[in-house]
Amino acid sequence: MAIPMMGEFRNGRSDFMDVEPFDGRTIFVRNAFTDLKHDSARFDQAFSADAGRTWESNWIMTWTRDKEGPGAAVQTRREGAVP
Repeated sequence: MAIPMMGEFRNGRSDFMDVEPFDGRTIFVRNAFTDLKHDSARFDQAFSADAGRTWESNWIMTWTRDKEGPGAAVQTRREGAVP
């Protein structure tokens, strides 16, 4: 069962958070959408093991709309991940 995230879009970005079990401990998870434009956006997922004092990004992607027109597929590029 997926744990729902709570958050909002404000001032050109979004921040959604939840608390999840991970490897026997409880961590904070943050998903942020930034650099929101008509044809692109950036996504950054980060974990915090110290209640949000520090964050470690583990998944960063950028989305770019296909220039072929309406209904065209959205292209994604995964920038990096921490195993």
